Amino acid sequence: MCGFVGCFGASKDLKDKVLLAGQFLRHRGDKKSKPKLYYDNNFSAAFSRLAIKDLNESSKQPYKKDGYNFVLCFNGEIYNYKELKDILIKKSYIFQSDSDTELVYLAFDYWGLSCFEKFRGMFAICVFDIEKKQMFLARDALGIKTLYYTIKEQNVYFASEIKAFKPFISFSPNYDNLFEFLKFGTNLGKSTIFKGIYQLKPAQILSIDVNLDIKTSKFFSLVDTFGDDEDIDFSQIKDLLDESVRLHCDCDVKYGCQLSGGLDSSLIAALAHKYSKDMETFSVRFTNKDLDETKFQKLLTDELQIQSNFIVYDNFFNIDKLNQAIYFEDFPLHHPNILASNEINMLAECKANKVLLSGDGADEVFCGYNWHLREFQMSELDEAINKLSYCPFENLKNSVNLHQKELNPEILSDISKIPNNQVMVYLGQRIYLDKWLRRQDRSGMQNSLEIRVPYLDIALLKALNKYSIKAKTNNFRNAKFILKRVAEPYINNKIIYQKKIGFPMPIKEYFASKKAEIFWEFLRSKKAKERGFYNFAYIENLIKNHKENLQDNSRSLWTILNLELWFRIFIDKQADIKF
Repeated sequence: MCGFVGCFGASKDLKDKVLLAGQFLRHRGDKKSKPKLYYDNNFSAAFSRLAIKDLNESSKQPYKKDGYNFVLCFNGEIYNYKELKDILIKKSYIFQSDSDTELVYLAFDYWGLSCFEKFRGMFAICVFDIEKKQMFLARDALGIKTLYYTIKEQNVYFASEIKAFKPFISFSPNYDNLFEFLKFGTNLGKSTIFKGIYQLKPAQILSIDVNLDIKTSKFFSLVDTFGDDEDIDFSQIKDLLDESVRLHCDCDVKYGCQLSGGLDSSLIAALAHKYSKDMETFSVRFTNKDLDETKFQKLLTDELQIQSNFIVYDNFFNIDKLNQAIYFEDFPLHHPNILASNEINMLAECKANKVLLSGDGADEVFCGYNWHLREFQMSELDEAINKLSYCPFENLKNSVNLHQKELNPEILSDISKIPNNQVMVYLGQRIYLDKWLRRQDRSGMQNSLEIRVPYLDIALLKALNKYSIKAKTNNFRNAKFILKRVAEPYINNKIIYQKKIGFPMPIKEYFASKKAEIFWEFLRSKKAKERGFYNFAYIENLIKNHKENLQDNSRSLWTILNLELWFRIFIDKQADIKF
């Protein structure tokens, strides 16, 4: 896991700026080391490395092998690198390390752009061809790793995080995209909430020549994975999940597991424990008993004799921590549980872990949400789309006077190609998942920690998506029906069949507290009024009704508060904050 930033085009006078930009990503690598630099007249890149495989200097990046004419920046992990390495060795390639970095490099040399479809893992990749003066950017099939770019004058700038663009451009808001982001926690096209800054979409490849002509292609189609099969092969799913966890445990550093106490993270911890008896878990506990899962965390760790670590979270009103989380996220926080995630990830890093396995993605691939438990009709599409919003749609619409975009045409086209009963599964994987993956990337990386998501192994996803949602929910009666069956040999049934909690935060109580006045001061400030798009009368009514316990408006207030804090950090102060 790493971070990189660079420039392609007329880069000969930008060496110092690229190095400065690299400092904004220092948290993504070893904080004690300065970013490494590659530089020539057409391409320069700074790289911060968090060594996970092959820890010696031979795998440092930007990466170039003698006798080859391109430079590689690679953030992520290729879990099937040994299999691909064997293929390339048979093709007479010589390896000098055991790293997946060298594998990616030589795979690109042999297969070209088609190498990306062979990778089983998570990645954001930049390749610069020195002779042809071409650059290629690529992102993994499900968008687990992020990659952004912007164009200014004669240059294309690219980076793992948006804040790294600060030495090159000024940040300004893209007002057309703000409402969409607040609704979904992500933007559905290439444009972001930063004007002129774009994101690579999952499975996307950009090919850019020296004239900055950009061609776009894709190496994977999520739509093509959906089928309508009814006869479930439980044995195959079990084997694929076990294989995925085994591959995700392959690293040369200490690793642990995030453990909420729910089914998803508990099963990952139980499977991972088979490959390291010294593995530890890291959990959040709450004083609010309705949200606390301590008994299930203890049930798992006691039965498997796993060393458990936990924090009791009670730091919600720490404005510095909230601002810090937004800064590292690059965006308004979508869900408050990132604040608790940051705390347990910090604990894991303090205990010398470099990798944590997560249960994220299980709900999206195994059908774990309430919206999976009813038959979908195309006439209900608008209603279904609104269910993906964390904040109640009507409250959001009435709180801010911002442009509401039509649903992305590519998504509408995709929906028309898949069985009706798979639409909600598709929407969860295409839209809903994106914000959770970004949260894990940023929450881990700000603590120099790699978060891995075994449920989002591409082979496992393909195997599950071919089954109808009716089959995956036992005729709409049982969310995560397949996963529960698969889990039975490994973990206690009390964990498997407990009432689903997820990873909530008690923000209803937080926002009803007198301490919350520090938040409302931001929304009543002169700066907020000068934005020109808040409906202050409506927002004041949300606050009043929440404080008087007439309505639970916590999600709406959280969303609006984060928007205002994002403006202050990235627009007013231009990310000129050091944490």
